[in-house]
Amino acid sequence: MSNSVETEPKHVKRAIRTHGERVKRRELQQALSSFETNGTLTDAQRATLVKMATEIVDGVLSPTLTALDDSTVCEETVHTAIELYEIDDIDEPHELR
Repeated sequence: MSNSVETEPKHVKRAIRTHGERVKRRELQQALSSFETNGTLTDAQRATLVKMATEIVDGVLSPTLTALDDSTVCEETVHTAIELYEIDDIDEPHELR
């Protein structure tokens, strides 16, 4: 985590979105592999899994991202979000891995 006294909510939000995208891709890949191992996965089923994964991640991240959108967000809220998502490198641009 950044050692600065104040952490920009926009940087934290970017890090949280990146974290969420990594988790989504990992879990989606695992689900797709599992379904493919157990039989044929149609294009429609694959699309449904992708949509479901996106909606789940969006739903999980939404309350935190909304809280960080508030113009009066306090530093404690920002640091709670950092701890909740175990974000270590706030100040660096986040590339999707």
